[in-house]
Amino acid sequence: MVHKVAHVTMKPADEPEVARLVIGKRLVHVEHLDHQWNFILDAGTVLSADSEWRLLDQGRVRVTAQDDGQWFGLASPVCAATVVQNTLAGRVIRSASVAMGDLTLDFGDGLALQALQLSSGYEAWHLFDKGTAIHCLGGGDLAIEVIAPAS
Repeated sequence: MVHKVAHVTMKPADEPEVARLVIGKRLVHVEHLDHQWNFILDAGTVLSADSEWRLLDQGRVRVTAQDDGQWFGLASPVCAATVVQNTLAGRVIRSASVAMGDLTLDFGDGLALQALQLSSGYEAWHLFDKGTAIHCLGGGDLAIEVIAPAS
């Protein structure tokens, strides 16, 4: 039996490549799987955060990964996924930037989702879109992985 293997190419990535994958897309769903958070955008694009993330509202922290499940004196624990989904419902990503590995998705009106790089060795986040993956490597460098279908 012969198996065809896809060709994978890795190279350094930059901010315009990140922006190309997300600008104009909307957040559809947020899922929390153990130590990973997936922010699912329309058109099948996924931001997968293995490190910390936070939602900013008018320059203040609205909710973070660490807030999930905390009571903070409320009637019920915080569901971070619900807060993000409700806050960003229907909003379009207007811009994207990367600084020292920290990814900021700007939804306008003072709302931004940030995936933070907090390690010199571990990958912090990954952006997946139709055969392309951008990885935030330890220390904040970016790498793009292009997967060509097997011929």
